[in-house]
Amino acid sequence: PHPHKSPIFTPSMKRGFISNFLFLLFVNVLVKPFYVFGIELKTASVIGKEDFGLYFSLFSHAFIFYVLLDLGLTQYNGRVIAREPESLSKLMPNFVLAKSFLAFLFYIFIVMAAWALGYTGYEIKILFWIGTVLALTSFSQYLRSNIAALHLFRLDAWLSIVYRLVLIVVAGALLYGSFADQFTLEHFLSVQLLAAFTAVIIALIANIKHGGFKKIRLDRKLIWNIIKEGYPYALLILLTTVYTRTDAVMLRELLPETGNAEAGAYGAAYRMLDMVVMVGVLLASQLLPMFARLIKENATREIGELAYKGFKLIMYFSVTTAVVVTVFREEVVALTLDEGEYPPVYVGKILGLLIFAFIPVASGYVFNTLMNANASLRALNIIGIIGVIANIILNFMLIPEHGALGAVYATIFTQGLTGIAHAFFAHRILGIRFRPGVIFRILIFGGLMWLLTSFLVYPLENPHWFIRFLLCGIVSLPLAVLTGVLDKELWNDLRSRGI
Repeated sequence: PHPHKSPIFTPSMKRGFISNFLFLLFVNVLVKPFYVFGIELKTASVIGKEDFGLYFSLFSHAFIFYVLLDLGLTQYNGRVIAREPESLSKLMPNFVLAKSFLAFLFYIFIVMAAWALGYTGYEIKILFWIGTVLALTSFSQYLRSNIAALHLFRLDAWLSIVYRLVLIVVAGALLYGSFADQFTLEHFLSVQLLAAFTAVIIALIANIKHGGFKKIRLDRKLIWNIIKEGYPYALLILLTTVYTRTDAVMLRELLPETGNAEAGAYGAAYRMLDMVVMVGVLLASQLLPMFARLIKENATREIGELAYKGFKLIMYFSVTTAVVVTVFREEVVALTLDEGEYPPVYVGKILGLLIFAFIPVASGYVFNTLMNANASLRALNIIGIIGVIANIILNFMLIPEHGALGAVYATIFTQGLTGIAHAFFAHRILGIRFRPGVIFRILIFGGLMWLLTSFLVYPLENPHWFIRFLLCGIVSLPLAVLTGVLDKELWNDLRSRGI
């Protein structure tokens, strides 16, 4: 793209982007930690690490084929609707039919792969339930992509918490009531199905309300074109899924005697990583339609400015989280998991290392999203292929000797490699000016946070560790402003808005 002289990314848009993102983050922070710590990890403790390891490995098995549920349609749809909002009423009915067909293919593939791996009837039953939850989740994400593409970010924020809100209410009543002793993996999956179905219905109602529908028309040629247009994104999604989700499957296959237990320990730590990765997912959901419109206007300068605004913001969250969680790793594990099933020292070591993968993953949610908005799929797929090769080779080398820790080492290396590659190619393809000063400020901020957390706050005997944990998070904000990771202008804008 060539430079654009008009002020597309105005100061009011900058403040709107930040405040909308913080609102989206706020409503999810209220809900997702309650779900991960209060529901999912409580379930892991109640059903035991063997059953939770089985669930996590089967979930990872099904998630590898998640690409078949979408074939890149959601990302393609987000770009199209952001550029041409009036096309929603025409495209949506045909997208729904296309995704229904893909869901049928998804079921066939996960079951065939399960038979090939020698899974039993019970395992296939659990896999089918997980597959149904994933199918409904994929459909819900597609519906939310329409809302985000219309720049209805506040509504998208509320829709993003429906699934987990239902889980917290229903599963919480079962897990913390008199039924807790009888709670099984099947009960957990049943509640997940209910929550996923509820999220789809509410998102569908929102789409109908804001889509301007007059008459539904199904077009078989258009459906085929939709699948064909989304196909280039499918390979990218598949590659990304393989190098982020094969770890649990390989733990189970490479460690026949202890695979489920190791996958359970790894899965418990990984779910905490999944929780904080939510920040990157939420940021990407807002950046994609904004990048798409700026790229359409050939606004190179504004694209770079938005990219670095998002990068600094996500680096603040990821570095702070990685440092604080690593220092308090054993306390976090002991608080959320049964110590008999999940030894805090071992699982804490897994978590303390794995959480650092959040930093390159978070960076990728900015630069990967930018390349997606530009449809730079060839470069993204090359990065994905490199990530898959590196991850599989490292897992084969490290898991037999180091177990779950081997999977952690493979994950950190792979995510670091792909994160750097995404940033490099995004700068080169989009013509964005590299800003080494930003990297320097982030390193200074990370070093000061480590010193503050490890040597000043953590050694204190009082107050309680959780208060000290929160204190580190609170202190990180002014420290980020002082080091330039967060702009003083942004700080003043947020204070003036009462945020």
